[in-house]
Amino acid sequence: RAAEEAWSRSDFSAACTAAAQAFEFAEQAFFDPNILSQLYFPDDHKMAVYIPFFLPALLVLVKPLLQELKKAKASRAARRAKKDA
Repeated sequence: RAAEEAWSRSDFSAACTAAAQAFEFAEQAFFDPNILSQLYFPDDHKMAVYIPFFLPALLVLVKPLLQELKKAKASRAARRAKKDA
């Protein structure tokens, strides 16, 4: 906020100083041990969150792929049968 106020007053030197100080505070907060423990989630929590998003898309992609593989296998078998006959 101090950087914004200094910027609006056209005090660019003070704005830069305040922005640099805000950056330092943000870095200190990011690497604080109390906050670091909140950045990591257990794997089962990640699965519970992401499966509802990715499973429907995965099913839409995998079903046609399996159908195409089945067609390719049948086509290959038909060519072999034709070749053997």
